Formats: sequence, C-alpha cells, structure tokens
Amino acid sequence: MSPNRRITIGDRGFHERPPKFLESQQKTTLCFGKYAGKDIKTVPDSYLWWLHSETDDPALATVLDKEMSRRKTSPK
Repeated sequence: MSPNRRITIGDRGFHERPPKFLESQQKTTLCFGKYAGKDIKTVPDSYLWWLHSETDDPALATVLDKEMSRRKTSPK
C-alpha cells in the first residue's frame, strides 16, 4: 500500500474478512487452504466435497455446488 494512501472502512473489512474465493469470467480461484491461489477446476473432487461440508459461507457453497455439478461428481 502506498504510504500516502489512507486505509478506508472497505479496506479494513477486506483485511478482517478476506475473500474465500475470487471469481472472474475466466476462472474461480480459491483464496485459502491447501489450494490457495489455484483455479477451482484444478482442485480434486474429494477436497471440494470436504470444503463444501465444512463451509458456513453460502456464497462459497454456491460456487462449490456449481463446480461439482459441472464435474458431475458425487460424494465418495
């Protein structure tokens, strides 16, 4: 961050509650855990199912649902 830039309320919120994933038109990237920084399409099915069972974030659950239905996977 530039030394001349002030931290805003939005910045504080971002640092206190960092995003769990980033979405663009091309890809969805996980922002935490074992596969942080990886495109969700490269994450193994078993990790997606585990993450889905552990998350309490509805937005992340929706993204995981979408990816699992795209792959047509089911829990093992």
